Amino acid sequence: TFKGIWLMVFSNNLLMGAASTTAAPAAGYVPKGAVWLDGTADYLTRTNSGSATSDKTFTVSYWFKNANPDFSSNVNYYHWGGTSGGSGLSGEYLAGGIGAGAAAGVPEYTITYNGSTLYSDAKFRDPTAWQHFVCIIDSANDTSSSRNLVYHNGKLITWESGTDITQDKQFKYMQDTYKQFWGVWGYFNGTESYTPGYFSECALVDGLALGPENFGTEDSNGVWIPKDLTGLTWGNYGFWLDFEDTTSTTTIGYDVSGNSNHFTTSSFASGTSNWTYDRPADSSTDTGNYC
Repeated sequence: TFKGIWLMVFSNNLLMGAASTTAAPAAGYVPKGAVWLDGTADYLTRTNSGSATSDKTFTVSYWFKNANPDFSSNVNYYHWGGTSGGSGLSGEYLAGGIGAGAAAGVPEYTITYNGSTLYSDAKFRDPTAWQHFVCIIDSANDTSSSRNLVYHNGKLITWESGTDITQDKQFKYMQDTYKQFWGVWGYFNGTESYTPGYFSECALVDGLALGPENFGTEDSNGVWIPKDLTGLTWGNYGFWLDFEDTTSTTTIGYDVSGNSNHFTTSSFASGTSNWTYDRPADSSTDTGNYC
C-alpha cells in the first residue's frame, strides 16, 4: 500500500512533504495560489448574469487534492456544479466530482445531471496527490459518448456505467440568473455535502470543447503539470480562478480571465484563512505538495 501511494504521488509530479530525493518536475508554470475547503462550510459561488456563449458546450478544468479519502458513508463530494436555484437538487442541476461510486463506498469520478449519473471505471483513493481534471460537456455533439468527456492527468476516463448526456441539452448551469458552485452540493436545507480538499487553477471555458493539452502538459520526466492559461478564448461565462489575491474574502475569488466573473466565498474568515502554499507545482522550499 505504501509503495502504491508513493508511485501515485510521483506520477503526479510532486513532493510528499517539503523535500524528497526523487526528481522534481522540469521548470514550468507555477500556479499563483490554491485554497483548501474544510468539508463543513467552505465553498465558492457565483450567479450567472447575461447570456453565455453556449449553454450546450463548455469545458471545466481544475486541480484538486482530496483531504478525506473515506467514502464509507456513501457521500458524493462534488467539486463543481450548478443549480437552478437556492433550493439545490429540487431544481435542475449539473455537477462533477469524486462520489461514492456505482458500488457504494467506492470513490469514482461522477458526472450527474437531473437524476442521471455517470460513474468512472477509475477509482480515486489517493489523499496525497494533486490531480488534474478536465470535464468537457458538449451536448451539441452528434456522438453520445463525446458529450461527457473527463480527463484525469491528461488521460481519458472511461465510464463504468451511466447514461450519456441527452443531445442538445441546454444547461441552466450556463444560463442567466442560475448558480455555479465550487466545493458544495445539495439542497441547502441542512443536508448539503461539502467537499474537503484543495483546489487550484479552477477554470471554465464557455462555448468550446477543449482537450487537456490546453490546460496541462507533460514535463521532461513524463509528469503532468499545470499550464499557463493566458491566451485562452474564454467566452462570456468563462473564468479563471488563480487564488492569488489574498487582500480579502472578496478578492480571493477574483476571476483573472478578463471577464470579471468573480466568485463569492462562503465561510472564509479572511483572504488568507483558506489560502495555502500547497499546490500542484514545486518551485521553492515553501511551494509544493504537502502531505
